[in-house]
Amino acid sequence: MNLSEFAFRIILIFVPGLIAFRIFEKLTFHREYKTPDILLGSLTFGFLCYLVYYLVFVGLPNILGANPPRVFHFSGNLSDSSQALNFGEISIVTILIAPPVGLLITALINKRILYKLASTIKISSIVDNFNVWVKALDSPISEWVSVRDQVNGLRYEGVIDLYSDGTGNSELFLKEVEVYSIHEDEYKYSLPRAYFNLGNENFIVEFRTWMNVPSQDKSKPKISGNSELK
Repeated sequence: MNLSEFAFRIILIFVPGLIAFRIFEKLTFHREYKTPDILLGSLTFGFLCYLVYYLVFVGLPNILGANPPRVFHFSGNLSDSSQALNFGEISIVTILIAPPVGLLITALINKRILYKLASTIKISSIVDNFNVWVKALDSPISEWVSVRDQVNGLRYEGVIDLYSDGTGNSELFLKEVEVYSIHEDEYKYSLPRAYFNLGNENFIVEFRTWMNVPSQDKSKPKISGNSELK
């Protein structure tokens, strides 16, 4: 078997891993993946998919006395180039195993379950700092924000419309924007929309929280303390 045939064989075997990895890639925030990252991720997810398949469709039925016994073809397909690929097994893993595996790993990352588990059993105290920007803006108390422009002495108050994924510059797009002077706290003007590239230290974002006020007065939150994100 020449190199191109071997590569094509590997690609077919690890289609489930590629699908699971692509689901994970699309549904999580991360820096841009390069080709080596995609290859390694597809292999890792592929092995995981076949492991799940073995446990559910081969190992468990054999323990329960399947007749005839179930056969696991993945290891033979991978190690013996003369063995014909079992497309039935590859199809089952691709259709039934890969999507749930991709979604499960995505949930573990997005819900920070792995970080919480590591902290609980005292393995690590690391938190998911990479997603601090996204999680702060995705908080239910962060609908209204203030952006302070330290250089020009202005404060922009508005409703979050769009925000970047945190993998590059921290970008923020507000609607229903009111502009005030910082020092005099004087209203200047209003804007329907305003865009901010927060890639420098001239901007401070303040997150507002709700006060216990009547529902008809909740068009805009009152200040009950804030946290700043530079």
